[in-house]
Amino acid sequence: MDFQSAIDLKSAISSSVIKKQRRTPVTFSLSAAVSPGAMGINSEIRSSVNGVGVGERGNGEHFIKILTKSKSTLEPNNLARYYGVNKQDIAIQETGLIKFKFPTNNHRPPFPGISVGHYQITAGTLGCYVSDNKNKVYVLSNNHVLANTNKAYYKDPILQPGKLDGGKKARDVIAELSYLVELQFVKPNTMDAAIAEVVQEIDPVFLINRKNKISGTTNPQNKMRVEKFGRTTGHTKGKISTRNLDLKVDFDGKEIDFQDQFEVTGNKGKMFCDGGDSGSLIFESGTLKAVGLLFAGSDDGTTFATPINEVLTEFSVKIL
Repeated sequence: MDFQSAIDLKSAISSSVIKKQRRTPVTFSLSAAVSPGAMGINSEIRSSVNGVGVGERGNGEHFIKILTKSKSTLEPNNLARYYGVNKQDIAIQETGLIKFKFPTNNHRPPFPGISVGHYQITAGTLGCYVSDNKNKVYVLSNNHVLANTNKAYYKDPILQPGKLDGGKKARDVIAELSYLVELQFVKPNTMDAAIAEVVQEIDPVFLINRKNKISGTTNPQNKMRVEKFGRTTGHTKGKISTRNLDLKVDFDGKEIDFQDQFEVTGNKGKMFCDGGDSGSLIFESGTLKAVGLLFAGSDDGTTFATPINEVLTEFSVKIL
């Protein structure tokens, strides 16, 4: 299946199983041999699905990957017949519940990949430093890390390390909340992101292994080899396994919808992220170009992130 056909099919399936979609309806041709009513998407199936995206096989053919919270009665063969495609064009992956990755020490100067957080949360990860056209320097991480999931106020203190790791307002404030992208609970989100202006004199550079700088940005591609530094699991490596992913993320028992994200799986079955790694910057191996902002994951370490170019454009900033 070519990429555009995969995107169209993903949108059609997503509109049936990701319940809060607010997008233009997509018309997808059905096989004439199958009645549209032959396979209803019942509430049990819909509640078991938490993601629909586009994967790519070794031969370059694209396919639809459906992520489920648990073993589902949803069958690839039935979906393929319903949408008039080949059975190999649809795969189902049990990932478990997808959640924000909440959870160590005080680091001066603070560097990307270490513990950070709004003074009222546990801890997340300092993704990187960014600057605007006025040369103001900010910490970049998630809304749920820097802005306490929409509950924070302008200029609220940001601690390094985060509170869970011993951070205190009296001594560990490194930044103040500046801007956030509000998380929506009714309509789909495009990102989980916020920035906080640095208030300490620091060297705002992301040095990979204390040596090399991030060398620009690139868009996520299936099979791309990537890495990250995070508060909990440190330096991990993996590859992008799904892109253009619509998914449902659990937050205190409520579901928050996201669209056009991407999935990363760790190398050799290892966890790419764990609780506390939210906010990590994901970058391409070799080129060291930034790819995404990590914001969620499942218990097996499967990771979900927002394309970094979308985040930087939203805040009108660049990575330092």
